[in-house]
Amino acid sequence: MKDWTEDFEHENGMYQNRCRTCNELFIGHKRRMTCKECASKQVSVEPVVKPACDEQILQAKIDENEYWLKFLNADASNIIHTTSLINRVKFLENENRKSV
Repeated sequence: MKDWTEDFEHENGMYQNRCRTCNELFIGHKRRMTCKECASKQVSVEPVVKPACDEQILQAKIDENEYWLKFLNADASNIIHTTSLINRVKFLENENRKSV
């Protein structure tokens, strides 16, 4: 049966619609896009497999960071040094604003 009989009691539940899957007519809520038969056939999405432990998550992050370091042709010491310089400049700018 293609009709959504449970929609009939609602105010907008007796509209004739065309199923976007099988292109057949059915009766249901005016915003329904799929007949009941096609909706029951739809395949459920498989759940995303989560890493088994925190070590795997950490290793994945380390691998990603190593990839980007190689991609950017940089090494960790340069990045740390640059970051500390940026932080020092920001600190001095804030100190300068406070004294004005």
